[in-house]
Amino acid sequence: MNRREFSTLIGAGLGSVAFLNAVPAAAQGTPVEGTQFQRIEPAQPTTPGKIEVLEFFSYACPHCAAF
Repeated sequence: MNRREFSTLIGAGLGSVAFLNAVPAAAQGTPVEGTQFQRIEPAQPTTPGKIEVLEFFSYACPHCAAF
């Protein structure tokens, strides 16, 4: 097997793997309040026309725990 045939086989394999990984994400549906998330009351006031940035931290997240 030469390099060109190998590259074609690998490229075709990676494309099918990427497609299979995207299928479960599309089948998740919409989140349900009370089970997947909870609404915060009262809502935090925001200023119209400005961009709001929120930060979240959790030791369950490997990136946060390493930080």
